[in-house]
Amino acid sequence: MIICLGLSNVGHPLTRGYLPGELYFSSTWYWVDIGERYDAMFFSNDHGETLHIIYICDIDAGDMQPFSLIRDAAPGYFYNIQPTKLWRSQDYCTTWEDLVPAGESSTYSSGVTPGEVYKVWTNEAQWRVELHRSTDYGGSFQLINENISGKSEVGTEPGEVYHYHLWQQDSIYLKINLSTDSGTSFNVYHVHDTSICGIVLMGHYPSIYHGVEPGELYLVSWHLPENFKIFYSTDYGQNFNLRFASPICDFYYESYTFTPGVEAGEFYYIKTLPWFDGINTRVHIFHSSDTAKTFIEYIHVLDSTFPVVISEPNIQQKDLFNISNYPNPFNNQTTISFQMPVSAACSIELVNLSGQAVLRKEEFFDTGKHTIKLQTGHLAPGVYLCSIKCQGKVLGVSKMVKGR
Repeated sequence: MIICLGLSNVGHPLTRGYLPGELYFSSTWYWVDIGERYDAMFFSNDHGETLHIIYICDIDAGDMQPFSLIRDAAPGYFYNIQPTKLWRSQDYCTTWEDLVPAGESSTYSSGVTPGEVYKVWTNEAQWRVELHRSTDYGGSFQLINENISGKSEVGTEPGEVYHYHLWQQDSIYLKINLSTDSGTSFNVYHVHDTSICGIVLMGHYPSIYHGVEPGELYLVSWHLPENFKIFYSTDYGQNFNLRFASPICDFYYESYTFTPGVEAGEFYYIKTLPWFDGINTRVHIFHSSDTAKTFIEYIHVLDSTFPVVISEPNIQQKDLFNISNYPNPFNNQTTISFQMPVSAACSIELVNLSGQAVLRKEEFFDTGKHTIKLQTGHLAPGVYLCSIKCQGKVLGVSKMVKGR
């Protein structure tokens, strides 16, 4: 008897970028109280050593909530996969547009050619699991295969698609199937026992991730006593070698996400502890450059000090323009400080999280350090973004909080 065991519908909040060192992920930012919770998307261009916010979600204002994040092969394109909706960004996660409904039983993976997205969807009316493919950046999907199961992942070459599922006979096995014709047919498969595929542990299922070299795969699986292992393959999943076994995981407080990087041998995983101190989230970013054998750890507390980088595509790849303000949080006034790299006419703008400009000040600034006092007594309590623009370009953005 063959049983297809269910796989998680949740995708990966963590995804690689386009240049070496780039990493994107979504997380709860902080939660002050009921009615005041913020989630965000974060970006790093140095393997996780430093972080910047590129999208903020005010949960109670009805903003798009960060959920499962994957990138497209086209630079700047990302997808946010919610349980019932698919969103697309064309500007490095800065702004988002909603697309076709995702479906409650769908998982997604992006292809190796621009605009290519695969969706595994459970068609409950027909009692089958289907593979669909989009070539227009998730705008529409066509049925490719109506006889698959489990989850999908693309390979490193055009047309390569894996689908994999847990299979039970006398024991539990992981069956990995490979297609070379964009999922129309799957002719190659490999089976791995529990020593590699592990078990379903506290809602965690085995997952595979493609690397950057032909045939390169990573397999993350879950084992007793409550930890995960990372395996590595260079032959399209035919053989896996154990590379890393984690310490014991506390699934009640911790969550884990994984992704390979864009350079050969690069792999990341993130451990997040939401509300570890009752308000903020703590993130541990682990980076490996030797195919997941050893990791360097970076730790961040996601509090109100994080710089915000939004509005201009590719701003992440430029030198950051630092804006600070004091006091922060503030009440009737606050003073911002910044260093001008050149002399220019600039506009200082304060925007709420709904995108409304609530304060604007234009002035010419010489090269050097400047301090500007802003009168904020008319503003409602909440979170604001302060941006400085010059000749239509955003030089930098910082988050500020007005107290009650």
